[in-house]
Amino acid sequence: MPLPTPAGEPRLDMVSTLRLPDDYTWFLAHYGGGEIDPSMVIVVPDELKTTDADQEMGQETGTAHLTWQMEGGIPGVTDVPPPVLSWGVDHAPTLLCWLTIENDPNQWPVVTFNHGFLKWEIHSCGMVEFLIRVLRGEGPEDPLHGSPLWAAGTARFLNRHEASRLRSAGIDPHTGQEFNFG
Repeated sequence: MPLPTPAGEPRLDMVSTLRLPDDYTWFLAHYGGGEIDPSMVIVVPDELKTTDADQEMGQETGTAHLTWQMEGGIPGVTDVPPPVLSWGVDHAPTLLCWLTIENDPNQWPVVTFNHGFLKWEIHSCGMVEFLIRVLRGEGPEDPLHGSPLWAAGTARFLNRHEASRLRSAGIDPHTGQEFNFG
């Protein structure tokens, strides 16, 4: 039985030809793409882009590929094109990707690149577990290097359609206040 989807979200398996990790497809099926507090964006496959404000996987993956080529990748990984596929980005800015060197997407570890530290880091977990670890503050240090989500316990997720609706209405989606342009 197909999973229900958030309002306005098509089923990923109906529009995307990409093979993606099950935890990511579960997340999109339950929540859709969007923002975690104002700190992080979960991107969507290009086929799901519905507004110009949407950040899509292709755009952020292009940034990850360019970064890999300019700053160097992970030692010992020489694949061309770079074997990274983006699933998100944070305010630092940290690129949030999978290292796609395995055939099975469920075996892809999360890799991050923080522009302040100029290095790729491998995290031996999937996307949802990575988010849980960040919110719980699990691990020796913040893998996002300065994120307000580190050890926050909880965070507010705002579906991309709701964020777009609020912005169109002149409301800051994170404060609920009217935008003050003056």
